[in-house]
Amino acid sequence: MILSSSDWQGGDTENRDMRRKRVFNTVLVAALVLGVAFYCNHPVPDGIGNPWRYLVFCAAKEFITDISYLQHIVLSQQYVYAYRDMMHLFTQPYPSEVPGSNIRSSVTEMAGVKVRIYEPIKGKPGLQPALIFIHGGGFCIGSTALYDALVRPIAEELDALVLSIEYRLGPEATHPAAFEDCFNVTKWFLQHAADFNVDDRRVGISGDSAGGSLAASVSQYIHDDHDVPDLKFQALIYPVVQLIDVNTPSMETHKALFGVNGGLVTWEEAASFLSLYLLGQEDNVLIDAFLDSNLSLEKFWHDSIHAKYVDHNLIPQHIRDGDLFAKKPLHDGNRTIWEHVKHAFLDPRLCPLMREDMSDLPPAFIATCEFDGMRDNGIFYVNKLQEYGVKAEWKHYKGGFHGVFGPTWPFTFDVGREMFDDFIHYIKTHW
Repeated sequence: MILSSSDWQGGDTENRDMRRKRVFNTVLVAALVLGVAFYCNHPVPDGIGNPWRYLVFCAAKEFITDISYLQHIVLSQQYVYAYRDMMHLFTQPYPSEVPGSNIRSSVTEMAGVKVRIYEPIKGKPGLQPALIFIHGGGFCIGSTALYDALVRPIAEELDALVLSIEYRLGPEATHPAAFEDCFNVTKWFLQHAADFNVDDRRVGISGDSAGGSLAASVSQYIHDDHDVPDLKFQALIYPVVQLIDVNTPSMETHKALFGVNGGLVTWEEAASFLSLYLLGQEDNVLIDAFLDSNLSLEKFWHDSIHAKYVDHNLIPQHIRDGDLFAKKPLHDGNRTIWEHVKHAFLDPRLCPLMREDMSDLPPAFIATCEFDGMRDNGIFYVNKLQEYGVKAEWKHYKGGFHGVFGPTWPFTFDVGREMFDDFIHYIKTHW
């Protein structure tokens, strides 16, 4: 058979198309490989739980961070707002009812604050216990919608009412706005507990990270308020309870292992969020002082009654054995910044470790993690509670890191599941 010239041309066209597709596919694969290599280029210390999953978790977070910065530049939108938008774009809450679940969620208001409430569909007779949960996010990000994937399983495991608080965030609302919202909701709920078939003497409070700090602070102020009963317990997941010492062994070890812009939660983000929540703006002097581990003044350390509660000797030696830490000599930080922020740093509504008398506070469950810069904060709080006779149970999780808590798909970590199970067990046995 003799082929015509048009047949030859058709064959050439097909070959050119195939070559173009191969080139395109090669470029695409190369771009994907480079992208994966770029976003998976994170330090992964030996001993961290589920290291490959951790690496992907960090890569996903960094990708969202980069997109948020791009949005910030292109749209002249403040970074923290862009970041919130991206998180909500990639994370959606479950519907009110989920097949196979005995929990129904709804959004309402209490004391003028939006809350997401989880209630059993098939209630039990008589007044029941309840849990208040306060989400983390450095006082600037996070929401009840983002935490739905964590709080719903808590409610399902407890088969009880759980309340998640949508407190105000920085920079729109500065300290003590977050505390005020959480305290007001908690007090309102205790005063109206019977309306929700809840026993007001069997209500516990909990939270993670900044939410853990807020939960601890609220438990203190509810204890002082004689119009409502005391909370049953406080369950705190890697809480941030003080800021007078930002040169703790765990903080400096974390910087040595991950750098100031490494890890799931970076120090640059923490410093920026702190500035936004305290001052309503990013103050480079405050941020630099935080990153340099030097915020308070030398005279403060000599005179303060609080200094002994952040003594590094309180940290058990077996915990410190793996630390990469050399304590920096005391020297004065920026006096102007210190005078501007010390009222907040010494305020128990932000830093619950600063409360002088811990007597008779609710019993506590406190979780800390091996690879968490905030590890020592939890240890300091346990020590002070126990010194004042408060029953405080401390669990330390090897291989854990800040953000590991819970069975939240697709980033479920063995140590996070263990922590979640211990958290649930503590609540069930202390109601």
